Order: sequence, then structure tokens, then C-alpha cells
Amino acid sequence: MSILMVRELDRHSSAWVSSVFKVNMVEANEIIAQLFSLGVVKFPNSEGKRSMAKLLSQDKGNSYDPPAIEFYFDYVGLVLYKGWLLKCIPKYYDTASCSIDDFRLIVGVIEQWKYRNGSSTEFDPEFDSEFSGAVSLMLYLIRDYYEFGLYSNRREAVEVGDFGDVLWNKTIDESIPLISNSSVIYIDLYRRRLVDDEDDFIHRLHKLVLTACSKQFQLYGLSDMFDVLAIDLSDSTIDDFGGVDFVLSQIRREMNVQFETRKLNLLDALYAFISSEYSFTASSYVSVFGTSSFNLVWEEVCKRVIGDMLDVPLTDLPLDSHVFCSCRPIDTLRDIIGRPTWHGSDDCGDFSARAKGTLKPDVVSLDRVGGRARMAIFDAKYYVVELSRLEGVEGQPGVSDVSKQFLYQMAYSEFCTDHGIDSIVNCFLLPSQFDRVSVLASVTMPMFDLLDLAPIDVRLVPASKVFSLSLDGGRIGLSDLML
Repeated sequence: MSILMVRELDRHSSAWVSSVFKVNMVEANEIIAQLFSLGVVKFPNSEGKRSMAKLLSQDKGNSYDPPAIEFYFDYVGLVLYKGWLLKCIPKYYDTASCSIDDFRLIVGVIEQWKYRNGSSTEFDPEFDSEFSGAVSLMLYLIRDYYEFGLYSNRREAVEVGDFGDVLWNKTIDESIPLISNSSVIYIDLYRRRLVDDEDDFIHRLHKLVLTACSKQFQLYGLSDMFDVLAIDLSDSTIDDFGGVDFVLSQIRREMNVQFETRKLNLLDALYAFISSEYSFTASSYVSVFGTSSFNLVWEEVCKRVIGDMLDVPLTDLPLDSHVFCSCRPIDTLRDIIGRPTWHGSDDCGDFSARAKGTLKPDVVSLDRVGGRARMAIFDAKYYVVELSRLEGVEGQPGVSDVSKQFLYQMAYSEFCTDHGIDSIVNCFLLPSQFDRVSVLASVTMPMFDLLDLAPIDVRLVPASKVFSLSLDGGRIGLSDLML
């Protein structure tokens, strides 16, 4: 087992891949092609895209001069390839500072984000009947076992016991009765009942696969990462079951006689696991577990830990008064932002139409300090900003992002006046690898300065702390953000 940590957006080359994976340049480019097809890597310029197109058009049966390819990782999560585990860390970390605990939290919030957005990170038998990636597949199998237990088929058993229907004919024929006061008493009653068949083929195969999954998780350190316990249920091998082809035929046979959804899903997963050469260390595919949209993860995590109130009815907000003005009590902070109105004319005269879309803040929250209410408007930005006296600013949110934050403030100014909200805080939230909130900067813009709007504060927020709060259902207050 080999583990390598790479950082999002860092540039690498096919020569680097060749050196790391101990493969020739042809194989190195093929690995890059697989990563590209899965959305894990991208190319910094058109030359890389042309090189990839040239590579994909080559006849692999003939020798060819492999092009040199430069690429970068556009991914956060896990990448597994032929016994290698690549930990792709977010761009705000350096590879020396991202600890095992930090990465565990990263994987946790990715899984939480996908689950909350209806896109499970696990194997989905409905859509992935062939294969869904080694980690997802094994995680599905392990968690299914935790929830439902082993695959079981029931058989009828006849035995002496206290449970089940009494078989009187067998009991009379084979038991020795006691006679007391002319009464015949049978102590040992033969009964019929259904029991789990421990010798069932799929039941035993399930034990084998779970044990193999658990060993792989332990080997790569994934057990701690996904909080799963070791499973050791079998010391058999796939050859003990008749080999891969025979096993797959038995699974297909079982599928034809089962109707329970859980059993069919589990059989799909077992089939996928066995057909993928039984162990991802022996196969040539790349398996991934993560996302190329970590910016969306950061946005949602911030929304959750701050306690977004955009969709809370106005009557439920922490306000002194409910004058509501032109607003209805059932309205929300999202509703009170006006929509553009388009004016036109036709044969019937002048008319107007309101657009459906309008400004959409990321997070809006209210709090009370010393009996006084204030509003905070946040934009969670997945940026790494560099600010210095000599070099100026790089990697910052764009002009449109800055403009929108001021427009949000303007959009809520009348509402705040009407409801006794004393001040509005405007803030960009950027992730950091550090363990404390720090003030990076504030942002102004001349055209908005004339409107007496508050500057936009910029806070570097400890990502690991925010992730931990998100996973535990915790909150972070405005004072914690130094606001």
C-alpha cells in the first residue's frame, strides 16, 4: 500500500505520474486519461487538451511516441489506483499541514453534502448495476451489513424445542412419553420452524466479501476515515466457492428467484464486487470518492453552521416589531428582495412583467447583542486570497461578487429601518487551514461609498472547525467570526 497527498490546483506532468507510479510514459498518460474521464484532473491550457485528444486517438496496439502532458487536480477526496491511495486536499491547505483528522472531516462533509443534495456517495444499484467505484461499493456493502445484517435465506427445520408448530405424528412416533395418573405426557415435542440457512451459498459469499472489504478498508486507513469497524467473518477464498465465473452465475440465479428490494440491491453489489476482479488492487481502473465542486460543499457548510434565515418566515425572526410594511407575515427574507420589472407595449397599450429571478444571497442571519438587533449578510467564497502591500491582491472574489454584496445590503436597508435593525454586517467567508478566525481585509467600492454602505469584511475561517460543527449539528455565532 502506498499513500500520496496531492493538493487541488497544483500542477503536475506525465513525467511526475511516471515517477510516482513507477510506470512508463505511455502508461502514465493512460492514467491521466482515466483521471480526466472521471473529472479528477484538468489541463491548464489548450496544449494539454490537444495532447489528450492525440493520446485518445492513438491505436494502443501500435507503438507511439507519448505526448508530454501537464495537468492539475480539480478534485477533493480520494483516488485509488492499483494499490495507491491519493488524498486530494483542498487548495487552502499545504500538504504538510493537512492532518489525518483534517482529511477525515473533509471526507465527512463531502458525504454529508452529497447526501443532503440527493446524490449519495455510495454505490447505487439502481444506476450502477455494473460498477460504481471500489470505495463507494465497499462502503455500501459494509453499511448495508451494519443496518440489515447478513444475507439470509430461510429453510424449514424439524427439531425438538420450545418454538414452532408441534408435529404430533413425529412426536408420538419418535418420543418416549411419560405416563402419570393415566395421562400421557410428551416432554420432547418435535416442532417445525423456519431458521436461517447458515450453509446457503450467498450467505457464505456475503461473509467472504465483507471480510475482503474490511481488510481493504483497514489496509488503506479508510476504516477510521468512514468510522467503520473491522469485519472478520470468513477465511475462505473465491476459489473455495468455485471461482469467479461460477460465483457470478450463482448470484444471477439467486437474482431470478428473489423479489425483496434489499436483497436484489445487495446481490447487485455482490455481483459488481466479484466481477471487478474481486479486489481493486488487482485491477487497472481508477476509483474515486469525492467531488470536483468543493466550493459548493464550503457554501453549504457555512450556511448550516451560521444558521441561514433566508427562508424563515418573518414572524419567526428575532425582531422587536413586526410592522411588515408591504411585506406579508408569511414572507421570508428571500421574498422581500425585489425582482426586476420589464415594461413594454403592444396593441393593447403599455404593460409590465416581473422577472422570476432576483438577487440571491448565500446566507442571511439575524442576532441580538445587548438588546439590539443586527443583520449579517454572508457570501461563502472558496478562494485563496493573497494580499500584500507590495504585490497588491490576487485570487480575490471578482467585481461582480463585491457588487452583489453591496446590492444585498441596499436591498435590505428599508426592511432593517422598518424593523428596528440597527446595523448590517456584510462579510466574505474564506476557508483556512488555521485553527482561529482571523481578519484578512475589508472591501470598499467608490460608487457604493457614496451610499454610506458598510464595507465588506473578509474573514479567514478555520475550515476544520466549521466542518466539525456541520457534522455535529453545531453553530457558530457572529461574535465567533469577530463581527
